[in-house]
Amino acid sequence: MSSPIISIYIPCHNYGKYLSKALQSISSQLYKNWELFLVDDASKDNTFDLMMKYKNENIKNRVHVIRNKNAEGLQKIANNVLKRCNGELIFRLDADDWLLETALLSLVIKYETTAQKFNAIIVGDYFLVDSKEDIIGFQTSKPYNVDRLEGRYYPPHGACSLISVRLLKSVGGYSTDFKAQDGWDLWQKTHLRADIHHVESPIFYYRQHEKSLSKSNQRLLDSRRKIISSKLINTSYVPSVAFIVGAKSKYENFINTPLIKYEGIPLIDRAVNSISHLKNLHSIFYITDSKDVNAHIENKYSNLKVFPVDPDRAKQLISLSSPPIDDYMKELVKFFKSSEGELPDMVCYINIHSINRSSSHINDAINQLMTSNADSLLSVEKQKDILLSADANYLSVFYSGRYNTFKNVDDHLLAFNGAFVLSWLDAITHMPLFESNIIGFEMTNDEGLRLTSSLFPIISKIDRN
Repeated sequence: MSSPIISIYIPCHNYGKYLSKALQSISSQLYKNWELFLVDDASKDNTFDLMMKYKNENIKNRVHVIRNKNAEGLQKIANNVLKRCNGELIFRLDADDWLLETALLSLVIKYETTAQKFNAIIVGDYFLVDSKEDIIGFQTSKPYNVDRLEGRYYPPHGACSLISVRLLKSVGGYSTDFKAQDGWDLWQKTHLRADIHHVESPIFYYRQHEKSLSKSNQRLLDSRRKIISSKLINTSYVPSVAFIVGAKSKYENFINTPLIKYEGIPLIDRAVNSISHLKNLHSIFYITDSKDVNAHIENKYSNLKVFPVDPDRAKQLISLSSPPIDDYMKELVKFFKSSEGELPDMVCYINIHSINRSSSHINDAINQLMTSNADSLLSVEKQKDILLSADANYLSVFYSGRYNTFKNVDDHLLAFNGAFVLSWLDAITHMPLFESNIIGFEMTNDEGLRLTSSLFPIISKIDRN
């Protein structure tokens, strides 16, 4: 087995208090053929001093220190190291994480024995640790089957993946258009061409910072959507989408529910507003059992291609106990097949009770479906609560969610949040919705917030006041 040089880099911005542990883990590696780039990204703590101390304690020219006057971020740092490095392979370690001593050795063995040289990505698993450095979980980076990669939610972690330098250079390095999710950026560029392998053991400790997790999650999702949409920059064809809005009137003691106002705007208007300005808009259909809702829509949206579903059919569908989304979408297919107009490319069901859904969500979801091999897409959220199944005597926990003290990425469960369903027209024509190949458009809890009938009295009272 040869011993390729690994170019390791550690970017650090005010994480001096963690840096020494990361550096010690580099020194402890059983695999010794590496060079190290330490990048102080405009830190105001003792980061630079620690880096210089480590450099002076090591073999000459093995450790390189780069000091940025202004913070540049991960992507620019990575591209700068890519220009300077001498290695065949490149590897990032974040300043607040640290390696097991076997990390580099196990990755190199996998690279040398199974991977296609100069075109490889080798990933490993990792431990999650808390602020006290106690292990609180384990996550695997095992990639899905290549045929399913477009629908994959979690590409390998952006850090601690061993990547062929030539591969990274051949795809233009990292895009500097994105502020986060460098792992997603790399994955989108390489997963169909790279030779990807997995080391089935943990290689590093990933520190969990509890503060601002929700804010961080929103930032990551925003970057992920931007990365996916960037694949369509040079696409000239804009697929048209026909929307169907479910506008059931009666819920328990309430009638004309679509006209209930939230923040001064009727629910039906919030739904229509989220799609009326999309460049993809083909037409809007609505399904309701209320004459008042019909009158409201006819008066307000005469300038749009907005049409009611046949009243008798609408009442039949609405009388069912739960929204038959598949049937709603098939009503549109039936209409278009019997008409002589231009067919839409996609069909999308919209729920009026999802009050924070926006046009950007719909637009990003369209882009995601376009860049995948899937038939349909559901808006989803990560399931955090306990899920139970029942037999004749007891309840059994089959998903412990946030109450699981030992997390594993395979335990992530996604739940449909009802905000929207998007499907290619031909898929709806030829198969039941939930038997098609489905991917998810992940939303935060705030983005997927849905009003339930129990909140209608409160909202109505607030609106009147």
